[in-house]
Amino acid sequence: MIRHQLPDRAVGRVCQSVCWFIFAYWAIYAVVAPVTNIDAQIYNVARLPLAMRGGLFGNVFFTSPYHLMWPWTFDAVHLPFVQIGWGFALPSFSCLVGTCLVVFYMIKEKFGSDAGWVAVTGLLGLSCLVYQGTSTKNDIPILFSGAVWAYGLWRWRRERKVTHIFWMILAIGFMAGAKTTGALYGGLLALWTLWELRGNRMHLLNSVFGLIGAVFLFGSVETYLESAFVWRHPLGPPGIVDQLRNSDGFRGWAANLSRYIVGSVYLGPSHFRSGPPAIVGLGNAEREFLAWTGLNNAGVDPFLKTKDLFFVQSGFEELSGFGPIGTLAMATMLFACVCWRTRETWWRLAIAGFLGITLVSYNLAFSDWGNRFMICWYALGTVALVCFLWSRETALRRLFRWLFALLAVASAIAAPLLS
Repeated sequence: MIRHQLPDRAVGRVCQSVCWFIFAYWAIYAVVAPVTNIDAQIYNVARLPLAMRGGLFGNVFFTSPYHLMWPWTFDAVHLPFVQIGWGFALPSFSCLVGTCLVVFYMIKEKFGSDAGWVAVTGLLGLSCLVYQGTSTKNDIPILFSGAVWAYGLWRWRRERKVTHIFWMILAIGFMAGAKTTGALYGGLLALWTLWELRGNRMHLLNSVFGLIGAVFLFGSVETYLESAFVWRHPLGPPGIVDQLRNSDGFRGWAANLSRYIVGSVYLGPSHFRSGPPAIVGLGNAEREFLAWTGLNNAGVDPFLKTKDLFFVQSGFEELSGFGPIGTLAMATMLFACVCWRTRETWWRLAIAGFLGITLVSYNLAFSDWGNRFMICWYALGTVALVCFLWSRETALRRLFRWLFALLAVASAIAAPLLS
């Protein structure tokens, strides 16, 4: 029996109609759009024809260290579309749709289809997430792999079928090979998987071998080996690695966390490093606060140390923020930090999202294009907010469900208009 289902289905119907329209729009875009992301034009997709001609090891056609140093499992999925010359964004769009399907079915099972459609609409209202889901970058497969893993774990706990373990292991392997940070997240999920199976030695042993095989097949191990051979560092040239990582330890972590929290406040659309006075003032206020705490340049990309702090909310896929839904998602994650409800689904999702943001803040330098590293955690925060709104049946929460749904609808419609 489904609990907490709204008697009035109008909110679900509205969101369902909007979702189908938005999915149709972005599907057409994914088919006809060229490669619009500069990273993909330089290395993500651009290196595929070069790799076909010269292989990976010792390839004389590679002209940039980025051709060699970055994992390329997800990039390789684009090869058929490179050959036919269209549909470059379809792999990312498939990840977006797959993630939304997982969210819908899991939320529907617990709170009903109304909540499921509102949650999906909320995800479509996260502008950065949608832009990554219709791009050629390799951030959206991390979210999709995590969603598949979570769905597999959910089904395993309910049904105890080995098939679900297989999908969890496959998702971890693909996550590890899609992006360098995916190796970190995949490692954490692998440990979680093995912990879940600790009571069955046969499943545990088979999963260990399965994880080794999945990482060997899909983990882009060859890029780490070639990078270690060329630069004596598995992640690439030390100079580039130092530029991209947070080199200030806990000082950089605190500064970056503060920047990401303040940067989540949506004050309207912007251009690249220019926008309404409120957005400029927000960046200046955060910079003054960090200067007061002695953390002004801690954890920041070296290229930004001489520039004013500006929180981009543009429609550029590399730089976009998360819009007003992102603001609410961040507020939900912060609320979970001070309102402990360990038995509640919304709290667990929100805390997981916040921990993910702290992990990014500690490991990576803050940059203009850092928002795309956060799509997993904003997605968790958004779903957590929907779970919170449906966790109790009160008149006030029913009102807030409608308000959130309307804001999500407006954000989902605005995302293509601002891109």
